[in-house]
Amino acid sequence: MPGHVVDEIAFEVDGPAIPQPLAVVGSCAHVRLADGIRGPHSRGMSRSIGPNLPKALRQLLDGDDLAGKEGSTLLLLTVTEEGWPHVAMLSVGELLAVASDRLRAALWPANTATPNLTSTRQATIAVVHEGAAYYLRCRARRGADLHVPSDGAGLAFFELELDDILEDVVPYAELTSGISFRLSDASERIARWDERIAALRAAGSS
Repeated sequence: MPGHVVDEIAFEVDGPAIPQPLAVVGSCAHVRLADGIRGPHSRGMSRSIGPNLPKALRQLLDGDDLAGKEGSTLLLLTVTEEGWPHVAMLSVGELLAVASDRLRAALWPANTATPNLTSTRQATIAVVHEGAAYYLRCRARRGADLHVPSDGAGLAFFELELDDILEDVVPYAELTSGISFRLSDASERIARWDERIAALRAAGSS
């Protein structure tokens, strides 16, 4: 839905609008179908590739060249106390891969995903990248809040251990993109992302 207003950081679908919004330029995964007959044996299905990030995802979440990854969006799936699934959209400025099987996340404390993750200690992160969909099953541990000066408030800090990763590809179609967005004030926002990533890197040595 072009022009839909979303939250600055966690992009929660039920979150408040902000004064300088982001513009979502894609609202679902885009698929390009290949020619040919699609019989029962051509159907794809998710397959486990183990707990280690493939090279493409490790590079996406390495915290480098954030400006070049501006529109990349990851979906953080958690469950509320009432049992409802909850979706929050994250940028590459809120997640950092610190090992092949370990991520760190910085979330706003008031976001619905934060108490969900604190309580259940489990989540799935979904992302479409380089022609495939990935679902990262995580076990979470909350640490001390991060203090990032440009944000003006503490951010909830989580260590995420990858339990398993599912890869979703089919032989008859290519995923060309997932959700993407465009920042309205890219230089300022990306500078904030750089500060958050620096705080996430430093959290391991504190």
